[in-house]
Amino acid sequence: MEIFDQEPIAKPQLVKKFYLIEYFYILLKSVDNNKELKSIFESFRALKHKYQLGESKYKKLTLSDEDLSIKQLTRYIYTLRQVISESLDYNLIKEIGEKDNFELTKLGLQLIDYFENDRKKYCEMLIQLIEKKHNAFFHLITLCYRINTFKKGLLVLPIYSPLKLGFVKKKITETRHILSYLDKLTQKLQEDLKKFTGKTKILSKAQNELVTELIADGFLINKNPLSDFDLAKYNSILKKIRSFWLNYFLKNIYNYTYSFDTFNIWVERGKQLGILQSTEFFPGVNGRMVYPTSIIREEVKNNDFKKVFSYSNNEKLFLHDPKWNENQELFVETLHSSYFELRKNRNNNLFVNLTDLREKVCYKLRIPTFVFDNYLNKTYLLNIKGHLKIQISLEADRLPQETSAMYLKREPVLINGKYKNIISIDYKK
Repeated sequence: MEIFDQEPIAKPQLVKKFYLIEYFYILLKSVDNNKELKSIFESFRALKHKYQLGESKYKKLTLSDEDLSIKQLTRYIYTLRQVISESLDYNLIKEIGEKDNFELTKLGLQLIDYFENDRKKYCEMLIQLIEKKHNAFFHLITLCYRINTFKKGLLVLPIYSPLKLGFVKKKITETRHILSYLDKLTQKLQEDLKKFTGKTKILSKAQNELVTELIADGFLINKNPLSDFDLAKYNSILKKIRSFWLNYFLKNIYNYTYSFDTFNIWVERGKQLGILQSTEFFPGVNGRMVYPTSIIREEVKNNDFKKVFSYSNNEKLFLHDPKWNENQELFVETLHSSYFELRKNRNNNLFVNLTDLREKVCYKLRIPTFVFDNYLNKTYLLNIKGHLKIQISLEADRLPQETSAMYLKREPVLINGKYKNIISIDYKK
């Protein structure tokens, strides 16, 4: 086989742990105005605050971090170091003079301009820089389609709390309660695996391995059903159980050879860049869904797909970037039918959660969330002008900022300049 026919070599594990792609911009903007690391950090911290960027995959809602603790400061510096390291790899910045002094390259200046004037180009340029270095999206998207032809690349990582399966925390006092929960959990995992991937797999051997690990790690005394369970270990044992099954599914079901942290990094980045979708809130699914919103082929005739990168084996990465004029009718029909599916499960309440509706439409059409938001805006303007056969009502119920939450886990949809999170659709009278 010729070298240019070989599948690109993936190196996803070389990227460290930060998720949000705005971090590249705030670093570049900081370097644009400062050269020394100390000054860069102060600017980076201020912009991090401005854009509500958290250390997790979620944006922050709370902004009271003027006086950072030592722990917070350490995390901030770690994140800055990782963004600097990766930006050096992509030739967005370069070191000058003394240690920890930096300046922008032409590529860095260009990326700043794209962020401030054309976010789509910002994302496409990042894809090209990242993929040229790591081929990580090639590996992940190819894996999705290879593993699940049954549901067009869908990966599901099921999670069921004890309460979800009928086990109340305060009543879990003996080993038998944990073992019963594990029995029921394993059964649900097998059912979900069959439902979402078409695979039949008996997980009892893996369950036995898990019980052995729980005893070895001190979460359970032994396998005696009547032995006591220390309720103080409840949260820790749940974390261990979830971690075990998430890693098991990744490695043994989906054949993902890298760590769960590496998987998370690329999934969250891919979601922001329009390469794939990831959600922990899909209606009717307990756990996480991941599926491609892009394809890797040598050629694509459908003009709804946009080429953004070419690989060494002559295959290309195409983003699903549907044209509004050609997909307007399909989008409105999908929006309408999905709304009534949700409404049916909510005792026919007229209003349904808009983010739930977004999840269903994105999955059916295989589009990123930002495409949905854009299309819903266009649909709502048509609705206002009376150009639709249906009537749409959008309201703000309780916005995330009105809660006590620390992180924004589900962004409301910005419609006509205002955030909305509940929707009603009806036939015109």
